[in-house]
Amino acid sequence: MASRLRHTEELQELASLIFATRRLMRQRLAAAFGPADPSTWLHMETLFFLHKHTGASMRAVALHLSITIPSASALVSKLVRAGFVKRSSGKDKRMARLSTTARGARELARARRIATETLRELFGDLRPEELHELLRILRRATRAA
Repeated sequence: MASRLRHTEELQELASLIFATRRLMRQRLAAAFGPADPSTWLHMETLFFLHKHTGASMRAVALHLSITIPSASALVSKLVRAGFVKRSSGKDKRMARLSTTARGARELARARRIATETLRELFGDLRPEELHELLRILRRATRAA
């Protein structure tokens, strides 16, 4: 029982550390891109997804972000108005295909540089084998989800 309790405490600490890392990333992105906007992280995640999945549907964006289709539509509309995403639609708006614009790709590249530098600050002291082990563990955990 004591080892199970300890394991629970370690998992709770892990969750706390993951959230703290994410919070730091959001703060750095907000500082670089302007006033803190609660959806900034979602904006960047959406740009990343669309950059990798050119022509994705609104439904695919919603599934990837684990949000509703109306929420994804509102989020994408903001990105379209900002000039980061373009919609290619036929007769039915629901069948629109989404992709990043050149401006969106530049914004994503900038965000990735900031994120990489932040992670370098956090994990730069790890030996190469420690970093590989951390990556292996995180990949395994995300595949299991």
